[in-house]
Amino acid sequence: MVASTSGGSNVASRRIASQITQDINALVQYMVENPDTIGRCLHLMVVSKSLERIADHATNVAEDVVYLCEAQDIRHTGVKSQAAPPTGA
Repeated sequence: MVASTSGGSNVASRRIASQITQDINALVQYMVENPDTIGRCLHLMVVSKSLERIADHATNVAEDVVYLCEAQDIRHTGVKSQAAPPTGA
């Protein structure tokens, strides 16, 4: 599970949020130029935000699976919260 413990979910989450913001800005501009499409564009905005929420939930499920399988809490931090390697005693 190398990808799950390297902070990859944080990078993906930021990429998705950035894409959502770009999409919403594009839709707002399109609505300004084409007022007759406001209703449809608003529906697309809701769909876009809903897909973002689905991605957030999928990330949470994946983090829970890593915790259950590897006993590592990787939520919100990436590499920092990993368990320290055992020291030779």
